Order: sequence, then structure tokens, then C-alpha cells
Amino acid sequence: MATVNQSPMQQTNGETAAPLADAVRTELLGLSSELGSDAALCFVAPGAAGALALAGFELDGELSSGNLPACAFNDLYKWSMLPVIRSIERDHADDVRVVFALNIRSQPERDALARAAAEGGTLHARVNWALSALSRRLFDRSVFMGAAEGLGLDAQTVDSICGPAGAPRALLDVLELDAPTAQVRRTRNSPQQQAERAVPTKDLVTVRTRLEAADAVAGTSARLHVEAEGPWHRVTFMETPLMQAVHESLLRERLQHEGTTYARWGKAARFPTTFTPSPPPPPFFF
Repeated sequence: MATVNQSPMQQTNGETAAPLADAVRTELLGLSSELGSDAALCFVAPGAAGALALAGFELDGELSSGNLPACAFNDLYKWSMLPVIRSIERDHADDVRVVFALNIRSQPERDALARAAAEGGTLHARVNWALSALSRRLFDRSVFMGAAEGLGLDAQTVDSICGPAGAPRALLDVLELDAPTAQVRRTRNSPQQQAERAVPTKDLVTVRTRLEAADAVAGTSARLHVEAEGPWHRVTFMETPLMQAVHESLLRERLQHEGTTYARWGKAARFPTTFTPSPPPPPFFF
């Protein structure tokens, strides 16, 4: 599968470069009169909070150090509900499997995803890459336990989600892309490690895509279904990252067609009153 916008961390004079922070800082220097000196200095001053927040990202918004951690994009609600989820699972012999189905509310975006799955192209490659990247997003046990403080989670629950100490587990175990132009049919995250840990099949999290053809009689258009299936206590941490992966793919495709850089889009998102809104997406995309 081809990667999309995967760039290594840049080095300058032996120090880690911060391309996105530098780009935003440079553009904000010309806006100090509109934003106010304090806002501009938030990114310009050495060690400023704004600059530090962007320091770990490349120009395209990708994390310089590699894959995002598994906990990224999940809120504390996931942890606070975990004791309830585990209680219900134990009432059903620890075998409650759920399916989370991604709901794209925008019809043009739904059409774009279905068309890309059927015909291929950059959007199809972006979505496939973003979904496969979920299998490389590992849990940091210390971060997970920091958010779980006071919840009284047992070791079995933590091991099932994060993996045993020293053998971190990923968000995703199995990826199944069901589309005519799918570049990867089925992949497993660290199959050797899974065999060594003897993870039972029912404990795995599977993400699959399913292309549904248009039905003229029923009056429905083609649609790409994106679903995550697995144990409830694991799928709950997959939901938001799955949504983020697909929506970010749509965003990056739109920016490419608009000729807008990620840095400029991010700047406009942070200071929306300073810039002219982006025009509607061109018809050849959405």
C-alpha cells in the first residue's frame, strides 16, 4: 500500500526541526497588527506555548516521531464508562461483542468515499493508509493508567486493552478492505506477538470496509461502510480514532484539490476571523 505524506523528522544543526511551528510562526509575523502582539508572540517567542504545541509536527500535520499513540483523540468519558462496560461484559461471560459503524452525515462525502472505493485514486489510498495506521498505534500503559486513576480497573482489563507490560497492544488487530480496488485484503497486527501471547480470536478488534452498490429500485446510492467489531471494552477506544482517520483523509483530499497547504488551513482554523473562508470544494471532488 502506498503511503501518503509520510515524511521523516527533519534535523537541523543537530537539533530537531519544527516545520509546522516554523511555517505558522513565519505567517503570523505578518499578522501581528491584526492579531495583536501578544497573539503573534505566542508562536514567535522562543519556547512559547503555541510553538511548543506544534513543535512535534511536520508541515503536512503528521507527527514527526511517527505513529500517533493509541489514546489520542479519546476523551475521559471512555475511561469513566469502562467499569460499567466491564460489569456488563462479566454478566455475559466476558463475551459482549459490538459493532461500531461510522456515520458520514454529508451526502457528498459519502458519495466521494464510495466512488473512491470503486474506482481507486488518492482518496482511496488515503483512507486505506489511515485505517492500516490504526494497527501501528500502540497503547502507552502509563498514559492509560494515568487517565484511569481511581477507577479500580483490574489487571485483566488493562492487559486486554493495552497489552501486557513490555508488549504494548495496538488499537487494531485485523483489517479487511472489501472493495474492488482494495490494496490490502487482510492484515494482522504483529501476528507473531499475538501467537506468543495466545490472544483468543474473540478478543481481537477488526476494522472492515464494505462497499454497498447503488440500488435504483430502492433509490439508494452506493456507500462505503466502515465498521469496527470486537469486544466492547476494546472497540470503545477505537470509535473516535476511526472517525478521525476517515474524516482526516477527506480533509486532506479536499485541501489537495483546493491547493491549500495544511499549515495554512490550520492557521485559518486557529484564527478564523483573520482569513477569507475557503471556497466550496470543487465539483470534481465532492
